[in-house]
Amino acid sequence: MRTKEGIKASSATYRKATNEVVKQLKIGFEHTKYPSDDFQAVSEIIPEKLKEKALKWYKIGIKRGFNKATSMMLEGKFHLEESTLYGPRQIEVKVRTRFDGERWISRKIKIDADEIGFE
Repeated sequence: MRTKEGIKASSATYRKATNEVVKQLKIGFEHTKYPSDDFQAVSEIIPEKLKEKALKWYKIGIKRGFNKATSMMLEGKFHLEESTLYGPRQIEVKVRTRFDGERWISRKIKIDADEIGFE
């Protein structure tokens, strides 16, 4: 009798874990009659979802970077002389960030010119 109870508890745990992962990934998922197989299938989706999220944020960063660089050129902070681009030794960028479950926080990020390829 203990074995059946153990199997039921294990299956319930797999279902609960699978449901939580599906909820966090914000995906639809149809359960099969094998909870451990369901958990394995959902677990295999995680790396791809992480890649998608990383690429999304890279794209957002690129857009913001181009926007900031363009603004700095228009403000005269960057300027082109012949074929050489000149700019400040340090750039300060103000951003707002929010991590899952946290509040928005304003931050100042300082970037040295040599970090982005300037001498």
